[in-house]
Amino acid sequence: MKEVIYRTIARVLPRMEKGFGLPFGHLETALLGLRSRGFDPRWAFDIGANRGKWSSDFKRVFPGCRMTLVEPQREMARYLNEFCAEWKDCEWIESAVSNQVGTKVFTVCPDTYSSGFWQTEHYAKAHQFERREVKTITLDSIVASADGSIPDVVKIDAERHEREILHGANALLGKTELFFIEANLFGEEEVDDFASLIKAMDEHGYLPYDFTWFYQRPKDGALMLVEIAFVLKSSPLRAFKGWS
Repeated sequence: MKEVIYRTIARVLPRMEKGFGLPFGHLETALLGLRSRGFDPRWAFDIGANRGKWSSDFKRVFPGCRMTLVEPQREMARYLNEFCAEWKDCEWIESAVSNQVGTKVFTVCPDTYSSGFWQTEHYAKAHQFERREVKTITLDSIVASADGSIPDVVKIDAERHEREILHGANALLGKTELFFIEANLFGEEEVDDFASLIKAMDEHGYLPYDFTWFYQRPKDGALMLVEIAFVLKSSPLRAFKGWS
């Protein structure tokens, strides 16, 4: 029986790594596909880590990759401490990430996922959301504290704050191979607009490579949010341009 099980796993695993038979727009599928194409990251950033779910999915596929998680909500400390206790090569920083080092006023939403800098004081008061001052760092400052080492992967999920974070990432842009960034299909401003994000990443030398999740708004089921994996145009992951 064991021999049959092992033979089955040996047959199925390569197909899983290539994504055959698995859902599209699925993070683990996308990561397995990257691994099957030879991608082997040494260091990854999870910006807007929240409870660490994205990092947990990432570590299941790339267990040897060191990770730095950044999250401004102190309420997430228990979850992130547990994650770092399980994975000894991981650390988390209690801070927000922005385009400069300093402090900013942050709105805390009850669901924790929608918290951010986009809410006005009036909006927060109307919904009785807490506002607090949080520390901000930049991606460049994280790299500088690590003697200039550059991460292979950066994930950014910062509730409409993604473009501002990229303005503080001069040392990484053009060197980090993969960025995973949340994009808004109903963004009303340039910093919050799907097309503008594609254009900005293209100017930095990146092209869309995969979609790792889709989120429909509850009002009418329209697709509103997606996570896009952007890859360097010069990446070996883009070396093969054919179909079969």
